[in-house]
Amino acid sequence: MLRKLLVSAAKELRLILRDREGLAILFVMPIAFVIIMSLALQDVFRQGSTPQFSLVILDGDKGSLAKAIGYGVAALPFFRVEHRSAENFAAAERELRADVLSGNVRFALLLPPELTARHDRALGGAKLNEVMSAQLKPAIDLAFFADPALRSDHLTLARSALASLVSSIEMQRIYAHFSASAFEPDNFRDANQNRGWLRIGAGQNASSKSQLLPSATQQNVPAYTLLAIFMLVVPLSGTFIKERDQGSLARLESMPVPAWVVIGGKILPYLAINLLQ
Repeated sequence: MLRKLLVSAAKELRLILRDREGLAILFVMPIAFVIIMSLALQDVFRQGSTPQFSLVILDGDKGSLAKAIGYGVAALPFFRVEHRSAENFAAAERELRADVLSGNVRFALLLPPELTARHDRALGGAKLNEVMSAQLKPAIDLAFFADPALRSDHLTLARSALASLVSSIEMQRIYAHFSASAFEPDNFRDANQNRGWLRIGAGQNASSKSQLLPSATQQNVPAYTLLAIFMLVVPLSGTFIKERDQGSLARLESMPVPAWVVIGGKILPYLAINLLQ
């Protein structure tokens, strides 16, 4: 019976080898899937991957507050910062809006003329208890534009990072004002600079075993190889249809062998192809 099974498998293997184009597709298809999906998902499985966006700072102020904001934004890891200044701030703003809408620039931050002077006037007319107890008015708005096609989570990330940075810089400036100390804009070259004793440690896994994330290729090779195995059901079932249409299936049924020999003879060659895949 084993010899009959091997003869049936050899017959099926000869039929498969005659269709060279179909056989090539069985190997090219999973390779193509792995390459395409690995390239598409390469950032998903990369640990510590941080998106980077282009951000243009239009500085119409050129004062100490604008310089501090510029230094701080440049230190943030997910921005590629470009500084622009112009004599005609309104015209430069219109040009920058057009760049953002066209997708050439992802984000834009506008520092209006006399920003530092307006902040100085607000500080000069404020009392410490007013600063610490309530939101001061009128607010000094810093216009922030984003590419409309940008993902909402990326927009939230960028807006939160800038808001936190500006708040930190303003608090340092308020402290410098009420303590009669000097405010130095270049202190914000490093946005992660520590100024106290307490530190929040880097997050560590509670398990003693280190967890390694797979790369995109390590994830996709077994995944799409399994997909290719499942897709072999199509050509395998197609052989039954061809043999039925040609009349050879009726001749196979008339042979003095059980049905499992005929079916097993068809499965064995495709199992070999699976192993090669």
